[in-house]
Amino acid sequence: MLTAGRIGLKSLLGVAFLMTGCGSHASDQLRDDPSCMEDNAVVAVPLEPRSHIPQSQTPTYAANPPVSGPHWVVWARWQMYTVTVPRGNYVHNLEHGGVIFLYKPDAPRKLVDSLTRVYKAIPNDVGWNETGVVAPCSHPRAILTPDPSLDTPWAVTVSGPENPAPPLGNGYVIKGSCIRREQALVDFAVQRRNMAIEHFCDDGGYP
Repeated sequence: MLTAGRIGLKSLLGVAFLMTGCGSHASDQLRDDPSCMEDNAVVAVPLEPRSHIPQSQTPTYAANPPVSGPHWVVWARWQMYTVTVPRGNYVHNLEHGGVIFLYKPDAPRKLVDSLTRVYKAIPNDVGWNETGVVAPCSHPRAILTPDPSLDTPWAVTVSGPENPAPPLGNGYVIKGSCIRREQALVDFAVQRRNMAIEHFCDDGGYP
């Protein structure tokens, strides 16, 4: 059902983008930073095998930030956070096609404000609920959270389509110390979200 529904689902996503893209989060609020000399390139990162692990275990990942891998049973609510969402939770959101925006807790206020504007500009997505019905989500299928384990001031990560056997495919990451163009991150989220193995948009149980 997941494969058969992909075309229709992405078509609905396009409709949802057109309907919500001119809403309360106007794109003219987004900013460019001419002082940022980084290109904020999209990097393909190999997917890691997925599995549910007990919450008593601390998952480890080959990539930083992860694009997939072992995770806890409970995923996080789709929202912005000021307190760290554990990787064991948000990697489960990646499995649901989520786009996870991350920053180190000591990141400059300017950077956090930039990511906040990006998050607020992303239109709501569409997906399946637990009963298998395709319907608009009440959220952008994205999370913004601090992550003290990052090796750069900020990053964004998302899973991609998964093959049934190795090589599994790729997820995608952008990371750096500054954000050159906020609209590019909104475009990244809209184009890359909801491409993972599961399409549920039900809210999680964390926190």
